[in-house]
Amino acid sequence: MAENEADIHASEMVRGKGHSFDEGERYSFFKAIMERDAATFGFHFDKARSRSDRPVFSKAVAGDWSL
Repeated sequence: MAENEADIHASEMVRGKGHSFDEGERYSFFKAIMERDAATFGFHFDKARSRSDRPVFSKAVAGDWSL
């Protein structure tokens, strides 16, 4: 029932794909969307700060400082 409810409220990009219920797929989807959209604001995938299940996107501010 929860999966049916999620599909009803999901966007076209994820409807029927199960991203909400599979943690690995959810993070892969998040990373793909962030790589596509966050670059507009100067953010990039930060491999050094990321973990396999926790992608980090950062933006250099000054010197060693980043967001």
